[in-house]
Amino acid sequence: MNKTLRLLMALILLANVSFGQSISGEIYGRVVDEKGQPLDYASVQALEGGLVRGGNKTDQFGNYKIKPLQPGKYTIKVTFAGYSTQEIQNINVGVDKRVQVDIQMEKKPVSGPGVTIKEFKIKLVDASDPGKKSMTKEQIKTLPTIATGDFAAMQGGVYQRKAGDAGLNIGGDRGSSTLYMIDGMMIRGGRNVNLPVGSISTLELISNGMSAKYGNATGGIVGITTRGIEQKFNGNLQAQHSIEGYNNNLVSLDLSGPLYSVKKNGNKRPVIGFVLNAAVTYDKDPDPYFYKYYELKPDVLKRIQEQPLVANPNGTGNFVEASEQVTINDFNRVKARSNGQSTGINYLGKLEFQPTEQIQFTLGTYFVYGNSRGFSFTNSLFAPEANSVGNQYSARGFARLTQRLGKRMDQEKQDAKRSAISNAYYTLQFTYQKDYSYGANPVHDKNIFDYGYVGQFTNHRSPFYVLDTVKGGFQALKYVGDFIDSVTFNPGGINPLLENYTKAVYADERFQIRNLTQLQGYGGLRNGDGPSSAYSLWTGPGAQIGSYGYSEADQVSLNLDASLDIEQGFRNTKRKDRITHNIQFGLGYDQRTSRSYSLGASSLWQLMRNISNRHIANLDLDNPQFIIGGQSYTLDQVQNGQVIVSQFDTVKYDRKYIASDQSRFDAELRKKLYGSVTNLNLIDVDN
Repeated sequence: MNKTLRLLMALILLANVSFGQSISGEIYGRVVDEKGQPLDYASVQALEGGLVRGGNKTDQFGNYKIKPLQPGKYTIKVTFAGYSTQEIQNINVGVDKRVQVDIQMEKKPVSGPGVTIKEFKIKLVDASDPGKKSMTKEQIKTLPTIATGDFAAMQGGVYQRKAGDAGLNIGGDRGSSTLYMIDGMMIRGGRNVNLPVGSISTLELISNGMSAKYGNATGGIVGITTRGIEQKFNGNLQAQHSIEGYNNNLVSLDLSGPLYSVKKNGNKRPVIGFVLNAAVTYDKDPDPYFYKYYELKPDVLKRIQEQPLVANPNGTGNFVEASEQVTINDFNRVKARSNGQSTGINYLGKLEFQPTEQIQFTLGTYFVYGNSRGFSFTNSLFAPEANSVGNQYSARGFARLTQRLGKRMDQEKQDAKRSAISNAYYTLQFTYQKDYSYGANPVHDKNIFDYGYVGQFTNHRSPFYVLDTVKGGFQALKYVGDFIDSVTFNPGGINPLLENYTKAVYADERFQIRNLTQLQGYGGLRNGDGPSSAYSLWTGPGAQIGSYGYSEADQVSLNLDASLDIEQGFRNTKRKDRITHNIQFGLGYDQRTSRSYSLGASSLWQLMRNISNRHIANLDLDNPQFIIGGQSYTLDQVQNGQVIVSQFDTVKYDRKYIASDQSRFDAELRKKLYGSVTNLNLIDVDN
């Protein structure tokens, strides 16, 4: 024990670096006989799933304490010579929670059962920690939901925006201030915390009086402990399907049991065990509404998409939106929303190795995947395909070693000298987490120039001249620039629903398209344009997902937590309740790296138009080119009298190059197209 003390004191001196996050609890109490007298040296064990998780001997006053215990449901087993074995069942140990269990032993009868089993009486309010509220796996299984956030939201003082949302507001604080703690892994804001229902052993809400070691949480903590291994193999397969029209489906599999056991005193004790939980969900409408929705009949929607613009039925004006010509007879009433489905996969696996009661090693892996369509009410009538598509996953894993220091319970002797230090242990946990989310148009994916692409527009230009005075005082036909007199269109075949708008305008012989602005005025679409809304309320037919982005985050954590009890006056045999000083300390290292990228891909076309050619927007009026008799002359040649300028001669100009106004995009594009960044040709982005 002296070596243990020196080791722990050294760690205390180093513990100023930071606090770790311990999730273990303890069970303590007193063992007395039928007359209320303490029983010295009684054996007390804490069992979970039939496995011994810890034990201790009572002192001369019958006091005992068992720690550390991972949150879960325990049975306390007490044995003492001449007395019936007592088992107190269903003791819930929460995150960092102390549970008092006092036991009164009974004399062993001459005949009859030698074991007395009792149910632990749960207090309505824990006076030692009233800010904690917990739920057991039995309670969770009876709830009408499978979302982890919903479980915590059922506790008082918690606000949830809507069912299924894990971003909870606890005690009036922001959702980002809520911390989820799953088997010691810290997850902020509730990102991908949905676990298979069968994998949760206990769920606990800590909302008041939080310990300083939870400094990263100011609102509250949702502590989740997953199931541990069990003494016997068991499994459960569940499948469900809704029949009310929303098409909600769930398939889950739960397996647990020993992989390797050893026999001791006639009993098998698992040394290596596993837990496996997996669930797959598919919901056509994960957020159903009581009233039915209006949905355009498929044949009507197809007709509108193919011909989104129709000639004005009054014979005047340009075009009208086909979406504004529908009637109530063109709609169906449906329960489940279109293009609002979601698919989820949740997995949890744990492997435990417990060679002795003093040492426990746990390896845990978690994986959550989700694919969903973001339903938009404004898209629902004419553009359901414009609902966003999101893919995300979270992969988490941890390795945890817990060791109790000191002698095992079966090694202690009744008359042995007791130490002032007891219940010393440490927990070392390494955690890795990776979160990834990705959103894009499912057709175009990362091909960003396909977003909003309608086709090739070719501008046909003609030079324009006016009679004016040029530099040097000469009057001539002055060139003022090239003007677009017509635009031809070649469909791209990439976004056919968008192309139909422009095709409709070009197919109408009443109109001659002279420029892209005129095309827009008639209702046609350029590259990057989106359809006009119907009645300024509903997204226009053919609208598409126009954005692309992804984000990822990696987090690595290493935590060392340790604890020991120092009993004051432990040699005082007259004091029944000793003064115990509990010392907790820890070291923590946490590194998080976040990266993200997002792009409004359809808006690139307008951006490219804005930053192209802006450095050659003006003519170089200081260097006129006089065209006389088919030959070009400079201003110096004209002023020297080599030729005579008349008002019927023309004067041309090159475009003026201003390097500071040239965008990088323009420079790189010119280098690609013409081999030089100083080339003065106009670039037509839409061509």
